Amino acid sequence: MTCIVIDNAPCEIGRPCKNNLRWHFEAAQSEISPDGFTTTYHGVKNATFFRDGRPAYRLTANLVTVDSRSQDYSANGGIHVWSTDKTLPDDLQTDDAYWNQTGQELTCPGPTSFIYRGTKMHTTRMTVNLQTGASTLGDTSIDYFKIPSPTPLISAAPLPSIPLIQPSPTP
Repeated sequence: MTCIVIDNAPCEIGRPCKNNLRWHFEAAQSEISPDGFTTTYHGVKNATFFRDGRPAYRLTANLVTVDSRSQDYSANGGIHVWSTDKTLPDDLQTDDAYWNQTGQELTCPGPTSFIYRGTKMHTTRMTVNLQTGASTLGDTSIDYFKIPSPTPLISAAPLPSIPLIQPSPTP
């Protein structure tokens, strides 16, 4: 099953409607709540989230629940999110995540690992506001690997002056 979620805003004249695309994904099965407002998707893969009409993130998860009124969603089990935009974190893995559409805020209440600009971090919890860039992390450890630079054979700096030893005058 494939699902496409679009924004309710009308297309602007002269601009393609694809800019209203919010996300696209595949799921093994889905369930709709009795009121019709909440849909739960099982076995989500190949999910693509769009920002300004361009892919920003890709996601896989065991379970994704979407509230059609607010476009808030939660994801559970084996969550893996990776960026297609170089300005965003490269990779995120956790078991629970919640997205607040209005506040543009992602909350991961449990252990989360992510890679940002080549540095891998592990935290006990995380909240990130994608509008402001503000983030809150729990206890965090960082795996930082600095590639050693080669020691230069010749220095470009001037050599230090060495005072000459003068013999002391004999009386």
